[in-house]
Amino acid sequence: MKGCDRSATVETDGLRMAMVRLLKIGVVWLLTLSALATMTGLAIDAPHLFRLRRQRAETPGTVTRKLLDGRAGVEVSYLARGRTYRRAFSPDNNNGQIAQGDPVCVYYLPDNPAIAFIAPPENILRDHVPAWAVSSMLGSLGLTAMLLLLAKRFSGLLRRVRGLPG
Repeated sequence: MKGCDRSATVETDGLRMAMVRLLKIGVVWLLTLSALATMTGLAIDAPHLFRLRRQRAETPGTVTRKLLDGRAGVEVSYLARGRTYRRAFSPDNNNGQIAQGDPVCVYYLPDNPAIAFIAPPENILRDHVPAWAVSSMLGSLGLTAMLLLLAKRFSGLLRRVRGLPG
């Protein structure tokens, strides 16, 4: 019978610990990616845009005034389901040239006409999804690194506290 080779066991344990550490980092990264992607998606109103892409109604609207709140937005009045709506819209690529009294097409949800946009939802998503994806990816990498550094620092603090006489 051959002798037991302890170096193989140590290597296997080290490899196993490294794999577990990588798995933990991967889980933290996926969680931060999910959280950032969700928050960013809600900020750009992605749930409504995706719904509007599948089911929408269109109606003509009229720019009632330009808003001077620093974003160069416009207020639009439109009629949907027998009711007049007046809403402020954030600018997109075309809204810089829109003047008071100009006609616009309003895209709205048939079951909730208050949820509306003055650009086709496909165009808004096409313009915002790449930035949404990149910012979520990069932000989650940075957040994961920060969390790992905090965890390392916190674990060192815990070791020192546990070493104190109690």
